[in-house]
Amino acid sequence: MSEYKRIFYDTNPLIYYLEQNESYLDKMKRFLTEQTEADSDFVTSTITVGEYLTGPYKNQDNRLIADFKGFISVYDFDVVPISWEIAEEAARIRGKYKDYKLMDSLQLATAKHSGCDAFVSNDLQLRKFEGLDILIVDEFPSEDLLID
Repeated sequence: MSEYKRIFYDTNPLIYYLEQNESYLDKMKRFLTEQTEADSDFVTSTITVGEYLTGPYKNQDNRLIADFKGFISVYDFDVVPISWEIAEEAARIRGKYKDYKLMDSLQLATAKHSGCDAFVSNDLQLRKFEGLDILIVDEFPSEDLLID
């Protein structure tokens, strides 16, 4: 996998990692390790904070709340708030990509506004977006495909 300077993480890859999704956990661990070793910056938005924490707060799952906050801190994520400029860019994105949801457009706009060169998600429709490398977790190599 290529090395990137600034990587934006959509909400779903963080869910896979923190909630230890069997289908994606190893892929996410490997990717995070590779990009940490490459000294990449990790970025997400306040949208991710709101999306991720909804379930744990609804279920009063203090462990997942603490795990999320710890993860963001340990990996030194830059958590970017949604500004007027980002909201306006999201509107432009939705104007061009008519099937994109507002939250997806806000995430992409935040990544673009924050100088990211890659966007990690598992939403295939986002691959149409021009201007960032859209990295799909489903397409990350599996452990059993690696040969030493």
